[in-house]
Amino acid sequence: MGVSIPANRPRSWNAPQEGEAAECRLYKAGQLSIRATLPRDSCGAILDPDAPPQQLAGLLRFAGTLNIVQADRIVVAAGVLTEMLMSVDTFDPRRSRQSYQPIGPGRSGRQLRTEPDESVTLAALGAGAAEVAPHLAQVLILQARR
Repeated sequence: MGVSIPANRPRSWNAPQEGEAAECRLYKAGQLSIRATLPRDSCGAILDPDAPPQQLAGLLRFAGTLNIVQADRIVVAAGVLTEMLMSVDTFDPRRSRQSYQPIGPGRSGRQLRTEPDESVTLAALGAGAAEVAPHLAQVLILQARR
C-alpha cells in the first residue's frame, strides 16, 4: 500500500526548493518505506552535508508518528539515488547557485545507501531520531564523495 504526498510547488520556475517527503509505502512484510526529495535549485539536486541529518531525523519521526510499526526493535536504513545534475554542496533556500561541481561523470543513477546492519529500539522513530540520523547521513555523504 502506498500514499503519494503532493509536492509543494516553487513560487517561480527557478526558485530553490527544500527537500520534502514524497511517498510513504507499507509492504505486506511489515517494511515501512518513506521517499523524499533532496533540496534543489536551478543547477539540480543538492546533497548538502549539513541537511541530511535533519531531513532524515524528520522522516524517522514522521514514520514514528504514523504509529504503524509495532515491533520493539527495528532496522533503519537510508538511500539516495544520484541524478545527472546532482552535487554535494550547500543549499541556500534564498538563492540558486550560479555554478556547481557535479558528483562525477558516470555516477548518475548510482545508489548511495546504508546497510541495515543492526537493530535499534523503536525510539529511533521518535526521541532517538536525532541520534540515529547523523550516522546514516555521514555514510551517504562519504559514499557521494568517492
